[in-house]
Amino acid sequence: MPECYYWYVHTNSSDYPDYAKQVIYYDGLATNTNATNKLFGQAYSMIGNCNAVVNRAELLTDGNEKDITTLVAEARCLRAFYYSILVNTYGNVTLTLEESSQDPILTPQRNSIEELYTQIIDDLKFAANNLEDTPYDNNRARVTKKTALGLLARVYAQGGGEYGLTEEGVSYWQRAKEVAEDMILAYSDCLYDDVEDVWAPANNRNNKEALFIAAGPDATNLENWNAGTQCNNNFTYMYPKPNTLTIYPTPDYRQELSSSPYHLQPQTRNHRH
Repeated sequence: MPECYYWYVHTNSSDYPDYAKQVIYYDGLATNTNATNKLFGQAYSMIGNCNAVVNRAELLTDGNEKDITTLVAEARCLRAFYYSILVNTYGNVTLTLEESSQDPILTPQRNSIEELYTQIIDDLKFAANNLEDTPYDNNRARVTKKTALGLLARVYAQGGGEYGLTEEGVSYWQRAKEVAEDMILAYSDCLYDDVEDVWAPANNRNNKEALFIAAGPDATNLENWNAGTQCNNNFTYMYPKPNTLTIYPTPDYRQELSSSPYHLQPQTRNHRH
């Protein structure tokens, strides 16, 4: 039987005694918690930028039509990503498809969960139908068709598991299964045979299973990861920090004596996780 892996958080680490406890254990989680507070504002800020790209594309009178469609698809994919984080974190937030203006809306209204997921899925389907497997301009930091499909499977699973949503009488769970199975077939050469390779340091910068990459201001420079994520932490708030992550493929407890707060352990011990 293959081993099952799960996240183990090293809570006794002297370097990271309380790291991410609010979002992992809900210990001290409040509206003023740094992660949740900044996440809300940054996500809506980026959604405003995406809306501007989508809406202003219709006003263009010149330019390459295929390029315009690709850039709109990228914006819609990212917009869906940000809304998926918002709805997963805060529930039924406000759905806006307009770019930011100098006249803020002082009485925003919440949209229904169904409205939010319908828009997210519509954006991801558009992106999947209009993006290529190769990123635009060969820039590894840009979203691709694989990005959109991977997010679509996750969003379907998220909406099905959390809210029991359906689409044309079909459960979101079924839709998630269909998209995921199609992806496995279409991108079988992008899957590692061994789960250890997903987290191997040698594959950290160019990982073939990655849906998309926080690459920094210069995507051609493999050492610029941290510089880029300092500008927008939506990539890091809810996920392990790559530079503090280690993987342990064996159940040897002595290997847990590391200052890193995150470990990927086989499910053979009764650890807190």
